[in-house]
Amino acid sequence: MIDNKRRTFLRTSSALAATGALTACGAGSSPEELGNQFASGVVFSEVPTPTGPGTGTAATVPGARFTVMSTTGQSSVPFCLGFAFRRGDVISGRTVVSDKGTLQMTVKNRWPDGSVKFAVLAGQAAVSGTAATTINVSSAAATTTTAAAITTAALKTGGAVAEVTCGAFGTVLWENTAWDTPFQTWVSGPAMSSFIYRKRVGTDTHLVAWLEVRVWANGAIEMLPWIENGFLRVAAPKNKSATFTFKLNRTQRMSALIDLKHHTRTPLIKGAALSYWAATDMGVIARQDSAYLQSTGLVPSYFGQLAAGAAVLNGLVTTYTPLQAGNFYYDEDNMASSGYQTPIGMLPQHDVAYLISDLPVTYGALVRNGFSAGRWAIHYRDETTNRPLRFSRYPTLNIGDNEGFKDVGGSTNGQYTPTPTGGNPPGWDVAHSPSVGFLAYLATGRWYFMEEVQFATTANYLGNGDNEFLRTGSKGLVQSAVGAWQTRSCAWDWRARVQACASPRTTTPHCVPSLSPRSKRTSNTSTAAMWRRRTTRSAGSSQAKATTTRSASPPHGSRTSLPPPSAIRYRWACRSRRPPAPS
Repeated sequence: MIDNKRRTFLRTSSALAATGALTACGAGSSPEELGNQFASGVVFSEVPTPTGPGTGTAATVPGARFTVMSTTGQSSVPFCLGFAFRRGDVISGRTVVSDKGTLQMTVKNRWPDGSVKFAVLAGQAAVSGTAATTINVSSAAATTTTAAAITTAALKTGGAVAEVTCGAFGTVLWENTAWDTPFQTWVSGPAMSSFIYRKRVGTDTHLVAWLEVRVWANGAIEMLPWIENGFLRVAAPKNKSATFTFKLNRTQRMSALIDLKHHTRTPLIKGAALSYWAATDMGVIARQDSAYLQSTGLVPSYFGQLAAGAAVLNGLVTTYTPLQAGNFYYDEDNMASSGYQTPIGMLPQHDVAYLISDLPVTYGALVRNGFSAGRWAIHYRDETTNRPLRFSRYPTLNIGDNEGFKDVGGSTNGQYTPTPTGGNPPGWDVAHSPSVGFLAYLATGRWYFMEEVQFATTANYLGNGDNEFLRTGSKGLVQSAVGAWQTRSCAWDWRARVQACASPRTTTPHCVPSLSPRSKRTSNTSTAAMWRRRTTRSAGSSQAKATTTRSASPPHGSRTSLPPPSAIRYRWACRSRRPPAPS
């Protein structure tokens, strides 16, 4: 496929054919399923289409806005959120400003034309009671700031202390100079900085405690702690059952008995909290305008709003217990269950609720269900890098049998992940697998959810056979094979792959090597392979014969440049509708 055509197809795929909801076998979140609960009379107008790299030079970015609220009625709150931009709205060399105070933007990904695709926004907002304050975003010329970025020294001067106790396995502690060396600086700026920390627990070779720590200019400190049991090739993986406790500034915030199975993880969160603050939890909810988010093409577009009191809203989780299923409803907690299941689709039904209702409960459910994805054995962290694996490093490695992953393939040279003991968590079945972490990442900008998307993608890679009919070694091809990798497995594998393309790109040596270039490279390879299979299978057609005789790639602009069969599932299952326009 020639470059322009391949790029066009990949952009469409990366948006997950962002034109509707999948209504095929086992899929959820369709307008028909939710239609009776939509508010009537909702009308959206057409979205203005950016004209190219020069688009967005005007300061105003129509519809680019977000809201900030405090569920506890504070008057001024620190905030942080993820924000997706339409292609061309904030071109290279420009930044964003708000109509209500200083706004910090940390760019995580860009469109091919160099314009901002996704960023983490942070600042301080004045709010009134529990009402949401709307903040409008505009494009402005980038300037060099003289304000110093917040550093880890703020944690020491603020006297921050974090402690994770894991029963007999041991305790890890961060205080004083332990804050000096984060595993990763995720965000750095004068308004807010975010640092990622990790420590092995005692002498255990598998158990690791993690923290994301956000520090604001006003001294506010927020922490998200989690525990993980999932290395790639470390010998003797097994469950870790203990009472896990988290303390912040010597005060216990949670304690729970957790049986953490192999290759799973969970935030050390319990109850209604979504994170822990050093001072009072202000119940801050910052969320991007849903219509604008849908207009970016990064998520499917849904046409309506859920009415207050709708059954879908009433059924959303409002608390979190480690490893809970949340709203991932599968019959008998079995992902392989047949028939309609609400988590299956371009996005799970509970994520769709976030896009079609602005009620605070949808934000909380989005985050908590993002936490729940940790319950599946898909977290194979490369112990040599402490990051999700690179395909190129493990061309023939596969997940072994009876390890909580359904329909695993074989390794051509007998390389398998170590056999675990202590029982399996609920099984992961690619053919019925949900999108995990993706929308939560777009909404919050959290490292935790970014990695969740990557873990799902890399687990699908490891679970697929490495022979030429399946993933073809480190090429990571997405191709169906009768009796081995179903067409719907390809569909959801492809969905996870292109969602991982939203991972941040970076070139600095201390930052996470992004899965994004790898996903894009393997997506390109898969696209070319699917095209070759399509033209080969269509050889009986005179037009196909002519096409394949002239070139191995489809002619530019011709009808034969339609996506190949495995990808066309998306087009077949989606409605060709325009996304709602922000106003």
